[in-house]
Amino acid sequence: MKSIFTYKDFRKYLLDFYKHQKRISPKFSYRRYSKLLGVESPGFIVNLIAKKRNVSQPMVFNLCRAFKLSGLEAMYFENLVFYNQAQSSKAKKFYSENLGILKKIWKPGKS
Repeated sequence: MKSIFTYKDFRKYLLDFYKHQKRISPKFSYRRYSKLLGVESPGFIVNLIAKKRNVSQPMVFNLCRAFKLSGLEAMYFENLVFYNQAQSSKAKKFYSENLGILKKIWKPGKS
C-alpha cells in the first residue's frame, strides 16, 4: 500500500486500505473494517468513503491506531482529514500548509 504522504484525500486512503486488506484476506469486509475501528455499523466506512459522513477528532485517533500510523504519519493523516473536511478557505489553507510542511520533513522509510 502507498504511503499516507502520497494522498490528498483521506477517503481515498480509506478505500485503498480496504482494497489492500481484501487482497490479503478475501474474507475482509466492511463489517470487519468497522469493527477494527470500534464502530458497530458496517455502513459507517461506506458512508465515509461516499462523503456522506465526516470523521470526528476521536475517530481520527481510532483510524490512526487501526492503520498503525504514528508520528509524522498520524499528524499528516489528521491534517489530511481536517483539510478535506474544512468548510472555510481559511481553514483549508491552514491545513494545506501543515500538510506541505509535514510532507517536506517526511523521509521515506521514517515516520
